[in-house]
Amino acid sequence: MIVLIPVLLMLAPVALVVFVVWLGRDVLVRKHRHPIEMRLVHLPGQRLRQRLDAEARDMMGNTAMLFVIPLLTALIWLLDRLRGLDWTTVQFGLGDALLVLATVIVLVYFAVPLVRAAIRRRRYREGLYAELATAQQLQRLIPRGCMVFHDVPARENGRDFNIDHVVIGPHAVFAVETKSRRKPPHGGKDSARVIYDGVRLKFPEHSETRPIEQVRAQARWLQRYLASELGESVPVVAVLSLPGWCVEPVKEMKSPDVWVRNLRHPGLMLWDRFGPVLDQPKRRRIANAIMKRYPQVVPWKHGD
Repeated sequence: MIVLIPVLLMLAPVALVVFVVWLGRDVLVRKHRHPIEMRLVHLPGQRLRQRLDAEARDMMGNTAMLFVIPLLTALIWLLDRLRGLDWTTVQFGLGDALLVLATVIVLVYFAVPLVRAAIRRRRYREGLYAELATAQQLQRLIPRGCMVFHDVPARENGRDFNIDHVVIGPHAVFAVETKSRRKPPHGGKDSARVIYDGVRLKFPEHSETRPIEQVRAQARWLQRYLASELGESVPVVAVLSLPGWCVEPVKEMKSPDVWVRNLRHPGLMLWDRFGPVLDQPKRRRIANAIMKRYPQVVPWKHGD
């Protein structure tokens, strides 16, 4: 019975922490309602922020286990040796080897998800910075009469997704998708140059078409959605934002259906080439339709 005292002393603080967390999240919070119950527009990179928070919570649990498991292993190993321990006579047998092996397996079990979560967090963080950079440039359009929305929720064929930014300009609505792509470790201006031919993005080290297809599909969805809400067609232009890159369109390319920019100069959203002027009543109806996409829920769920 005496040998169990160290185990109880070690597990008691852990149990106390678990109880306090449960008490704060699931008991105390339920006694009150949150005062804010309205539609709140999302901040830039809202979904990426939520993913970062979720990854942080998962990483905390795995990190804690990486510290606790070796301590528990050492404690278990010492339990049978606490009385009259003489290190000169200690011998490691098959049971000890199996204990070490089991510990290593459990450590790897928690370490691998931790490494993967760290990689995902880096990717999410880079994406968030890119969306913030794009949002910062789009904010410059507001004094020019544009309306800007971020992280607009959408759903099609049972699949949820979001449009990073939606801009209601004077002549059209713009569906903006932001992508973060790393540059080569070395090189001058050419290392930050991407060539766009209307179909493919040619980076210094690779080429891809998926971002073009993605923003094109999002613009088509937004156009269908606005038409169903307003009862009339609304011009929607697809724009892909690549912060930090110098986009060079090929000379032979005609007017593309997807515009690719780094949006340091977002003036293209003021061009009159996209159609006639949208009158104020129609623009307000478009804004109301977009606002309907945001969920009317309490911004912080119970226990968050």
